[in-house]
Amino acid sequence: MKTKFILILIFILFINSASASNNWITDESNRSIILHGLNISNMAKYSDNQISWQTYDDYKRMKDDWGFNCVRLLIFWSAIEPEPGIYNQTYLDLIEERVNWSNNLGLNVILDMHQDLYSQKFGGDGAPNWAVQDDGFSYKMVEPWWINYIQPAVRRAFKNFWTKDELQDHFINTWTRVAERFKDKSILGYEILNEPYFGTYLPATFEKIHLKKFYNKIIASIRTVDPDHYIFYEPQIMTSAGFRSYLPALNYEKVVYAPHFYQPTVHQGLPYLGFPYLIKKTLSMRDTEAENANVPWMLGEFGVMNQTYGMSAYLTDILSILNNKSASWTYWSYDYAAQDGFGIIDENGNELNQLKYLVYPYPQKVSGTSITFDYDYKNKILNLEFKGNNATGPTEIYVGQSRIYPEGFSVTCSDPQGSWHWEYNSDFDIVKIWTNNSLEVHHVMIKSNE
Repeated sequence: MKTKFILILIFILFINSASASNNWITDESNRSIILHGLNISNMAKYSDNQISWQTYDDYKRMKDDWGFNCVRLLIFWSAIEPEPGIYNQTYLDLIEERVNWSNNLGLNVILDMHQDLYSQKFGGDGAPNWAVQDDGFSYKMVEPWWINYIQPAVRRAFKNFWTKDELQDHFINTWTRVAERFKDKSILGYEILNEPYFGTYLPATFEKIHLKKFYNKIIASIRTVDPDHYIFYEPQIMTSAGFRSYLPALNYEKVVYAPHFYQPTVHQGLPYLGFPYLIKKTLSMRDTEAENANVPWMLGEFGVMNQTYGMSAYLTDILSILNNKSASWTYWSYDYAAQDGFGIIDENGNELNQLKYLVYPYPQKVSGTSITFDYDYKNKILNLEFKGNNATGPTEIYVGQSRIYPEGFSVTCSDPQGSWHWEYNSDFDIVKIWTNNSLEVHHVMIKSNE
C-alpha cells in the first residue's frame, strides 16, 4: 500500500513539473509568439450567411479593452462550396473584410474550417448537405447535442468522408481556394478541421491511418499555393475530454498542433471543486505530443459557463498551467451568454466574470525560447523567464495598464543595471524590453506601484 502511494505521488509530481515544448510560432524577427485570443464565434453557425454578428468595433474591443492578439475565425465548407464546384465569393468577401479589420488592429487570424456533427442536416454545421452520405440511416436529434455523434447516420457520414476520395477532393479543393484567396493576406494560418470525429473507426486506428493521410493530402495541396502561412491541425475529438492522441507526426514545416480541452463535468455545468489533476494531466499530454511531433502547440478551445460553481478557480487553474508552459490559447467564445452559455458578455454587451481571469499581463513576443511565466492575480505580479536566442527586436508584454495597474507599474530585469532598458507604449498598452544579448537567461518582473 505504501509503495502504491509513493508511485502515485511520483506520477503527480512528474505531471506538475513537465517541461514545455521548445517549439514556437515565430515572427519575422525570430521572436517567439504567444497568442491569447477568442473564437469568433458560436453564433456564426446559426446565422443565415454563416457570419457572426461582430462589427469592427467589437474586434477593436478585443484588442484595446482586453489585450487579445488573436482571433480564431470560424469558416464553413457549406458556406464556401454550397453546390459542388461552385464557390461563394460573397462569403469569402465577408471573411476577407474581417481579416482586414484584424490586420488593421494588429490581431493575428487563424481561419478555422469548423464542423460539429458533420453538417447542418444533423443539426450541426460544416459540410454542405450535398456532401452528406449517410447511407439512408434515420436521424432524430436528441439532447445534449454532442451525444448525436454516436447516431448511425452521423457515424456513417464521417466514415464515408474519410474513405471516399471524391468527398475529400471537394474539401481539399475548397481549402486550396481559400488559401489562394488569403495567401497574400497578413493572417497567421489555416486550421484544417475542427474536432475531427472518427466515425465507425477506433480512435487510435483512425488517427494513425485515416487522419494522418487526410492531413498530409490537404497540407500538400495548400502548400502548392501558399508555402508561407502556418497550418494548424487537431487530434481526434475525444482528446478534448482528456484522452490521449495517437496521431503520428506530420512531415511538414510551419505546422502547429491545436488541440482542445473541456473538462467533461465542467463542460456540462457541474461544479468545479478545485482539483486540477485532469487539467494538468491532459495539458501535459498535449505538450508531450507536440514535443514528440517537434511542432509548436496552442489550445484552440477551452471554456466554462459564467454561472458554473467554481468558475474562477477553474479558469485560474487552467490558465496558470498554460502560462507555465507558455502555451497560446483562444477561448470559446466571443458571444452573448444568452446565445452561448460560454459567452463572455451579457445581452447589453457588458463584461461577464470570465474576463476578470482571461485578461491579464502576458508576453506577446519574446526574444528567446524556453519561456515560462506566471501571473499572480492577487498581487498583480507578472514573472517571465526565458533564454535569449538570435532574435532581433525587443520582448513585448501586454500590461493592461488602465485595468490592472491604474496606479502605475514597475519593470525589473535580472540583467545587470545599464545593460538592458525598457519603454512603455501607451497607444498599444505594451512594454518593450531590450535585454542583454550576452546573457543566457533573463528574468523579468512587472508589478503594481500600489
